[in-house]
Amino acid sequence: VTLTDNVSDEGQLSYRIGAAGSTYYFQKQAGGLSSLVDASNNDWINFHPTPWTSAGGGYRGIPNVYANGIFHPGWTTGTSSIVSQGPLKIRVRSVTNNGLWESLWDFYPGYATNTIVKAGGTYWWLYEGTPGGSLDQNTDFMVRSDNRKTMLSVRTNDDIPTDEWVYFSDPNVNRSLFVSHHEDDSLIDEYHPMTDT
Repeated sequence: VTLTDNVSDEGQLSYRIGAAGSTYYFQKQAGGLSSLVDASNNDWINFHPTPWTSAGGGYRGIPNVYANGIFHPGWTTGTSSIVSQGPLKIRVRSVTNNGLWESLWDFYPGYATNTIVKAGGTYWWLYEGTPGGSLDQNTDFMVRSDNRKTMLSVRTNDDIPTDEWVYFSDPNVNRSLFVSHHEDDSLIDEYHPMTDT
């Protein structure tokens, strides 16, 4: 796992973290991922600050946990620091300017984990991005832990069963993004395409 500091990504200084064929761009003042680039140079997030209020730009990011820019690319609501760095793991800590929110990211070869250490209220965890670099609702799909496969044109709005995971796939690039919540809950897990972008 490699780290390059102070790389500009979409208008903000970022950490660039290379990990087994993937490159993460983590905006330091935002405390969130603005880009996740695969080995074929496809950006699975594709955040852009313009247009700001658009599914094709400013809405994108990971994890986008709360309104008013908490851990959301493009915002300047906090600070981030490197807690530890080694060949197998990089840990990033982000804290909001008001001190109410804290997040830890751990980047490993092949995957990353995010832990919300301190929450200033109830929150969500969002993947707002572009599977394979662009959203194609006719071919891109998701598979949930109960083996239910749906095209990304289909809205879902229910609780994912016991093992709370889902992966988003783009068959044109033959890759997927796997997202897992390690604790079971009875909360509603929602997916919907905001537009066709």
